[in-house]
Amino acid sequence: MPRYDLTDKVVADGLVRGLQTRAPRIFAPRWWSAVSALRGIVSPLTDSVLDRDRTTHDLIRQIEQQRITSHA
Repeated sequence: MPRYDLTDKVVADGLVRGLQTRAPRIFAPRWWSAVSALRGIVSPLTDSVLDRDRTTHDLIRQIEQQRITSHA
């Protein structure tokens, strides 16, 4: 995905457009809606893979243990 500098005008225009149409969601820039839709498709697939990955489970346990000991 190309680098994109989000300007105040892009955000303001998106907000106005969304409010005028009473949109349930507002995306600025508009192409971000495609990224959001892909998340809904890709996330369950990656979750399924990570659920079975032992390395991921071990890393999560290590991070959780570090957080517990650092907050004790």
